[in-house]
Amino acid sequence: MKNRDDLLKQAPKLPDELKDYIHDEIRQHYMTYRRVKAGELDDSGFYRFPSGWAVECSACQVKTFIEKKDVLFIHKEEAVCPNCGMLVISLAEGRGRKNIRDRYCLMTFVPESFNRVWVLCLDYAFFDYTDITEAKSNCKVFELILLTPEGFHHWHKQNFYGLKKPKFIEFANPHDPRLKFQQNCGLPINIEFDYVNYESIFDTFLKYSAVDEYMKVPVLSEYNLSLIKYLENYCMYPCLEYITKAGFINLATSLVENGKKGKGLLNWKAKTFTEFFKISKADIKILQGFNPNSDEAGLFVRLFRKYPKLCREKIMTLMHCAEDVEMFFAFISELKTTPEKILNYLFKKRATASFQDYRDYVAEIIQLEYPLDDEDVIFPSDFLKAHRRTSKLILHKANKELDKKVMKRKEKLEFVCLANSRYIVSAPESATDIIFEGKELKHCVGSYVDSHIAATTNILFLRYKRKPGKPFYTIEVDKSGKVKQCRGMKNCGQTKKVKEFMETFEKHAIKAFKKNKKTKSSPQKAAV
Repeated sequence: MKNRDDLLKQAPKLPDELKDYIHDEIRQHYMTYRRVKAGELDDSGFYRFPSGWAVECSACQVKTFIEKKDVLFIHKEEAVCPNCGMLVISLAEGRGRKNIRDRYCLMTFVPESFNRVWVLCLDYAFFDYTDITEAKSNCKVFELILLTPEGFHHWHKQNFYGLKKPKFIEFANPHDPRLKFQQNCGLPINIEFDYVNYESIFDTFLKYSAVDEYMKVPVLSEYNLSLIKYLENYCMYPCLEYITKAGFINLATSLVENGKKGKGLLNWKAKTFTEFFKISKADIKILQGFNPNSDEAGLFVRLFRKYPKLCREKIMTLMHCAEDVEMFFAFISELKTTPEKILNYLFKKRATASFQDYRDYVAEIIQLEYPLDDEDVIFPSDFLKAHRRTSKLILHKANKELDKKVMKRKEKLEFVCLANSRYIVSAPESATDIIFEGKELKHCVGSYVDSHIAATTNILFLRYKRKPGKPFYTIEVDKSGKVKQCRGMKNCGQTKKVKEFMETFEKHAIKAFKKNKKTKSSPQKAAV
């Protein structure tokens, strides 16, 4: 506590030139105008023979007379000050200006030394323009950040607008859920900061941070707070510099925005690439082309370390996300064969067998108790034919008890069903419905009966509204309402119209599952 108070006392005061910078570069300026009739006395006591406008600007603070024929002013419209040439908002004299309030959020960088940089986040407000040249102003500091090579200190003013004497609270983790600039400070939701003296950080230790490279990403450049998060993480993990410079933007973003570190498989305290990944330089180059996020990088590193003989090109061709890599590890643990053979088979059958299809097939042969050491079983020459056969055998496991359980699931899933003028989404009424669906559409949904009953996944049917009994597409939805897959005849993809409807359905499903979860978790009133 004492150390924190001592550091806070060292915080710099606002630079003297800040007010001039805000006046010249940031704040909105106004100009009042008043119509002057011909022959009217002006402020100097002289008669004005031509009619015109008497104007006064908050930027240059000069009163000027303009002949009426030269310009036309409209209340609260943009205009150009005839004296200083600045773009201003024109205000008719005599109309109320007391309620005008302009608010700006500034991020001011104040280097104390080469190894110490302060960042002050300010809420600057201008209000009450009764006197156009002397608007009232108010400036409050709501964030204080100290950046050093050894780490950072971040102070946040809690209940900024709720207390007469708000106190600064220190946070050591940039991803602390309590540290939310907008919500805790009462600032606008889509807050935009104006940087003041930002270039000065490149005369300090932060010149090596590669922050400019990181902020070039269009999505990140929209969020000013990404800059501070990046600099804070750089103080903790200097390796962000070479990660960003090498083009691993997704990896850097995973750490900066979400605090993810790659499942503990990446050395964030390392000083070189080889120490960071602990894999060969050739493998690092392969990863560089893939641009993985932290979870994907961690899983790939684990795969590369554990199986150094696997063909990297085949891996990168087949595996497009972290889920694919995790599936691959699952295949290795379940099947009594080598990872090289699994990879070669999937690469050979990549046109007909996706990771999800092969995962479903493996689940079916395990359920049917097939020998997992028989390569003819685990690597069928005709994958589609073998997959259909196992799906058909799974059909025979359906019984009346399952039908009852599926009916109960239908009642529980009524909240997520949806219909429009063309399509309808409904839940299956029996296990036979699910089996019939797979048989008609020639895919493996029959193997999902147990998962559907156990509520580990949700199977729904997409039908034409005019043909509700005819299978069309089968939908798998997870517990959050996200659509995992939507398959038609022979696992075909979605048509354009189906895809548009499914986008609408997925949004509806996510909201419906969230609402249903809240309803279940809310305590029920006791019966009187």
